[in-house]
Amino acid sequence: MNSSSRNDEMEQLRTAADNADAALLKALPWIILLVIAAVSVYFLYTALQRKWFRSRAAYRTHTCREEIGKHFGLTIRRVSRDGKIVISPGETEKWQRRGLEAELAQFLRTSIKLSSFDGYVVVKDAVKTPGYLPGRARFSATTGEMLIGVDTESGEPARITLREKSGFILAGKPGSGKTVFLNQLIMALMTRSEVVAFDGKKDDPEKILGKVEFLQDTMKKRLEKDIDYWRRDTKDRPKLLLLVLDEAQTWFSPASTSKRDKTAAAERETLVRDLIQRGRSAGVLVVLATQRMTADIIPSGIRDICGVKMVGRVTRPEDSQLVLGVRPGEGEPDPLSAKPGQFVVDDEAHPMRMVQVYGPR
Repeated sequence: MNSSSRNDEMEQLRTAADNADAALLKALPWIILLVIAAVSVYFLYTALQRKWFRSRAAYRTHTCREEIGKHFGLTIRRVSRDGKIVISPGETEKWQRRGLEAELAQFLRTSIKLSSFDGYVVVKDAVKTPGYLPGRARFSATTGEMLIGVDTESGEPARITLREKSGFILAGKPGSGKTVFLNQLIMALMTRSEVVAFDGKKDDPEKILGKVEFLQDTMKKRLEKDIDYWRRDTKDRPKLLLLVLDEAQTWFSPASTSKRDKTAAAERETLVRDLIQRGRSAGVLVVLATQRMTADIIPSGIRDICGVKMVGRVTRPEDSQLVLGVRPGEGEPDPLSAKPGQFVVDDEAHPMRMVQVYGPR
């Protein structure tokens, strides 16, 4: 090939390269815009997806579901907006394994609350609460509800309904926060109540028996007058008749095995039963508090007619059953896991829940 031909080919190559460079330079702004648009769409999609999920825990579980499958042997096909995951066949025990919640939280690098139900689990953000919430309980005479703290699952304010309730059981092992909450309850109701309080650690039941009988006489007079306490306007209501029996087992137990003491204890039990059974419309509230949970502490016939039950930290599954009447099921709040100041609450008006109660400031 002669020199002229080589020069022509080189010139053609240079021309082609120049044309390619020119085309690239011409398309470069569009390429940059396309890359920016793709990146923006990705981040927008990620942000919308993160916002769509109602908790960070659900979002993180969704984005890491394949890694979770490899690391924990759990099949996660889909995570709903609320963090609901259908359990795959044969994996129920894996999801219910003790310690899984803490391991998942560490793996996902976010706090989580893992709840197991029939056929599915729910992943939510864990609500962090201190040992005691600073604040005080507040009672609304209009609604009959008392603000007592926050729901440990949702973080929302927690209330119990005292309206048309005449029996209240409060139980928990020493250190559970029972006394702190009992004081909160009394303070919230004191200005609207005729209070009779009994402390089983130091009081003799016979010494306050006359005061309790006074409450019973007042209840009878109100019933004779057909006073419907909770349906009356708050301005026209008489005072709430509040009987607080702290360490209630002392009230119900005979002082000795003598026939006289057994008869006296049976009469005290009958008196309390009557106040609870007939006190609803007369404006009576009996609070039975105890740190001992055995079948003979609070008679089951009285426990079953109490409309509000709260139980703090316990050490045996049967303890919660003795107070609540049922043993917490799978995925339900359990007093075995309660921390100081936390109580499982059943007031027949809300689902059973764990509440962190207010305490000293």
